[in-house]
Amino acid sequence: MEYKLAEYQDEGFIFRFSDYHWINIDLVEQYPNYKIVYNKLGIKEWYYTNQKTYEVKIFNKNKKCIIENDIKYYPSTQFDLDKYLYYKKSNCDNALLYGFLQGLYNKLNVNSNIQETIV
Repeated sequence: MEYKLAEYQDEGFIFRFSDYHWINIDLVEQYPNYKIVYNKLGIKEWYYTNQKTYEVKIFNKNKKCIIENDIKYYPSTQFDLDKYLYYKKSNCDNALLYGFLQGLYNKLNVNSNIQETIV
């Protein structure tokens, strides 16, 4: 499972899975402390993911790659941050939403494995 925070619509934010399924979630109402990754030019602090351990850190840089103490970091996606916080056993909104989306995605995949044959 992988997803991205795609766009905002009237009811909330669209989370689009890598298989093009999507869900609209009202982050303000349901996950008010959700941290959004804004790795864009003009933003000083970017989230970066450790290439080996997948730990997510914030650096005051905006480069395509950072090497610190022989460890390579690449700019994080929203999915990277949420997954890291989930497996870190954090009780924050990012981790809670990741758990919800993972459960939803698993249900979609179980249902998509069912084929109907007309005889």
